[in-house]
Amino acid sequence: MLEDLSSGEVNNGSELTKFIKHAKNDYIAWSKPETGRVKLNTDGSSLGNPGVAGAGDVIRDSHGNLLLAFSKSIGHGTSNYAELRALVEGIKHCKNLNFSAVDVEMDSKVVLAWLDNKRCGSWYLEDYWEELLFQSINMDLRFMHIHREGNGAADWLAKRGATDGDGVWQSMGDVSPLFRGLLRVDKWGLPSVRRKR
Repeated sequence: MLEDLSSGEVNNGSELTKFIKHAKNDYIAWSKPETGRVKLNTDGSSLGNPGVAGAGDVIRDSHGNLLLAFSKSIGHGTSNYAELRALVEGIKHCKNLNFSAVDVEMDSKVVLAWLDNKRCGSWYLEDYWEELLFQSINMDLRFMHIHREGNGAADWLAKRGATDGDGVWQSMGDVSPLFRGLLRVDKWGLPSVRRKR
């Protein structure tokens, strides 16, 4: 097909359309929060679902600067458990740092649906749901979905929490070179490719 395209010998326009549709990708990039707000990117990881679980969160300012990043081992559980726990832990850290205007980005459509419906869909997670509601009091939270490709830093931390345990970082000098690279890609607004299905 590629030879046909380069030589101009395509006789059927539908073949070209099929090729173009197949080649399309989405480009996903992290964006900075507006001035006066911080952004919390949060992710949970369950290796095996259910399996060993970890939480990872990154808090950044309106310039994209790192304010706090952490990974946390959260025991054993499902992916929904890990996503909800990561969100609760991230909001607790925002509160402890006196950030009340927070844009929250996560890739869990399930937890975002629970937030929209104001109801947790899993009875065994109700304690964490109630803690989330309690921690959210007096906070201006905006919840948004981001695809995994735009949430790479939090994803990396969540997997680290599941495999290597707890860690907290407050400056770029403290983080590993790989994680520093993920943060820079975000800060510079460089996109990741998400293949359309």
